[in-house]
Amino acid sequence: MTRNDPLLLQDILDAIAAIERHRPASREVLDEDELVRVFVQKQLEIIGEASARLTEATRVASPAIPWRSIIGMRNRLVHDYANVDCDTMWAVLEKHMEALRVEVEKLLV
Repeated sequence: MTRNDPLLLQDILDAIAAIERHRPASREVLDEDELVRVFVQKQLEIIGEASARLTEATRVASPAIPWRSIIGMRNRLVHDYANVDCDTMWAVLEKHMEALRVEVEKLLV
Protein backbone atom coordinates (compact mmCIF):
# COMPACT_ATOMS: atom_id res chain seq x y z
CA MET A 1 0.00 0.00 0.00
CA THR A 2 1.35 3.39 -0.99
CA ARG A 3 1.21 5.97 1.76
CA ASN A 4 0.42 9.53 0.77
CA ASP A 5 2.19 12.57 2.19
CA PRO A 6 -0.31 13.28 4.99
CA LEU A 7 0.03 9.69 6.23
CA LEU A 8 3.82 9.86 6.00
CA LEU A 9 3.86 13.14 7.92
CA GLN A 10 1.66 11.53 10.55
CA ASP A 11 4.11 8.61 10.73
CA ILE A 12 6.85 11.14 11.51
CA LEU A 13 4.74 12.76 14.22
CA ASP A 14 3.84 9.36 15.68
CA ALA A 15 7.51 8.39 15.87
CA ILE A 16 8.37 11.70 17.55
CA ALA A 17 5.53 11.17 20.04
CA ALA A 18 6.78 7.65 20.78
CA ILE A 19 10.27 9.00 21.47
CA GLU A 20 8.79 11.66 23.73
CA ARG A 21 6.77 9.05 25.67
CA HIS A 22 9.78 6.78 26.19
CA ARG A 23 12.63 9.27 26.06
CA PRO A 24 15.77 8.11 27.83
CA ALA A 25 16.33 9.96 31.08
CA SER A 26 19.96 10.65 30.22
CA ARG A 27 22.68 10.09 27.68
CA GLU A 28 24.01 7.30 29.89
CA VAL A 29 20.66 5.47 29.74
CA LEU A 30 20.79 5.61 25.95
CA ASP A 31 24.24 3.98 26.10
CA GLU A 32 23.52 1.40 28.75
CA ASP A 33 19.93 0.27 28.08
CA GLU A 34 19.84 -1.79 24.92
CA LEU A 35 16.04 -1.77 24.68
CA VAL A 36 15.89 2.01 24.96
CA ARG A 37 18.69 2.45 22.42
CA VAL A 38 17.09 0.08 19.90
CA PHE A 39 13.69 1.71 20.43
CA VAL A 40 15.04 5.21 19.78
CA GLN A 41 17.01 3.96 16.79
CA LYS A 42 13.89 2.37 15.28
CA GLN A 43 11.84 5.54 15.70
CA LEU A 44 14.60 7.57 14.03
CA GLU A 45 14.63 5.05 11.19
CA ILE A 46 10.86 5.49 10.78
CA ILE A 47 11.26 9.28 10.67
CA GLY A 48 13.95 8.93 8.02
CA GLU A 49 12.06 6.41 5.92
CA ALA A 50 8.86 8.44 5.97
CA SER A 51 10.88 11.53 5.05
CA ALA A 52 12.46 9.75 2.11
CA ARG A 53 9.06 8.69 0.78
CA LEU A 54 7.58 12.19 0.86
CA THR A 55 7.10 13.90 -2.46
CA GLU A 56 9.62 16.53 -3.42
CA ALA A 57 6.83 19.11 -3.35
CA THR A 58 6.20 18.45 0.33
CA ARG A 59 9.89 18.58 1.21
CA VAL A 60 10.30 21.85 -0.70
CA ALA A 61 7.31 23.29 1.17
CA SER A 62 9.31 23.12 4.40
CA PRO A 63 12.91 24.14 3.75
CA ALA A 64 13.46 24.60 7.50
CA ILE A 65 13.50 20.82 7.88
CA PRO A 66 16.89 19.25 7.05
CA TRP A 67 15.37 16.46 4.96
CA ARG A 68 18.67 15.33 3.46
CA SER A 69 20.24 14.96 6.92
CA ILE A 70 17.22 13.08 8.27
CA ILE A 71 17.26 10.66 5.35
CA GLY A 72 21.03 10.31 5.60
CA MET A 73 20.77 9.45 9.28
CA ARG A 74 18.20 6.77 8.50
CA ASN A 75 20.55 5.29 5.91
CA ARG A 76 23.42 5.22 8.41
CA LEU A 77 21.24 3.62 11.10
CA VAL A 78 20.02 0.92 8.74
CA HIS A 79 23.09 0.20 6.63
CA ASP A 80 25.90 0.99 9.07
CA TYR A 81 24.14 -0.45 12.12
CA ALA A 82 27.38 -1.75 13.62
CA ASN A 83 28.65 1.81 13.98
CA VAL A 84 25.60 3.59 15.42
CA ASP A 85 26.76 6.75 17.15
CA CYS A 86 24.87 7.32 20.39
CA ASP A 87 26.32 10.84 20.63
CA THR A 88 24.59 11.74 17.38
CA MET A 89 21.32 10.08 18.40
CA TRP A 90 21.36 11.93 21.72
CA ALA A 91 22.10 15.24 19.98
CA VAL A 92 19.11 14.68 17.70
CA LEU A 93 16.87 13.99 20.70
CA GLU A 94 18.13 17.01 22.60
CA LYS A 95 18.31 19.57 19.81
CA HIS A 96 16.04 18.65 16.93
CA MET A 97 12.93 16.64 17.86
CA GLU A 98 10.81 19.54 19.04
CA ALA A 99 11.64 21.73 16.05
CA LEU A 100 10.93 18.85 13.67
CA ARG A 101 7.57 18.21 15.33
CA VAL A 102 6.58 21.87 15.01
CA GLU A 103 7.57 22.04 11.33
CA VAL A 104 5.84 18.79 10.40
CA GLU A 105 2.67 19.91 12.16
CA LYS A 106 2.70 23.07 10.01
CA LEU A 107 2.74 20.88 6.89
CA LEU A 108 -0.38 19.05 8.06
CA VAL A 109 -2.45 22.20 8.63
